[in-house]
Amino acid sequence: MPPYKVRVTKAIWSNEDRTELFDDLYRDIALPFVPFVGLALQQDGWHCGPLERITWDGARQIFMAESRGDAENEDRTAEEMRDYDMKYSNWLSHKKAP
Repeated sequence: MPPYKVRVTKAIWSNEDRTELFDDLYRDIALPFVPFVGLALQQDGWHCGPLERITWDGARQIFMAESRGDAENEDRTAEEMRDYDMKYSNWLSHKKAP
């Protein structure tokens, strides 16, 4: 019954230990097949690394897929990473309007 609705999420962490969540980015897409762990996605200028976890939300009839998040480091702050992903990779933010 394609297409399959998928909400892909990506965490932006405030520290390298990944204990403080700065933001949770997301993107809703449709796939012609069921998503699977390890799948990397690219669509219309948007991309994400391999999916690490997938669950089915029966109430909303959508797959929830988590990709590996990014952590603040010496080169870039969490805010810089989020802003770059939103501007150039077309991710959306739960905390910041586009």
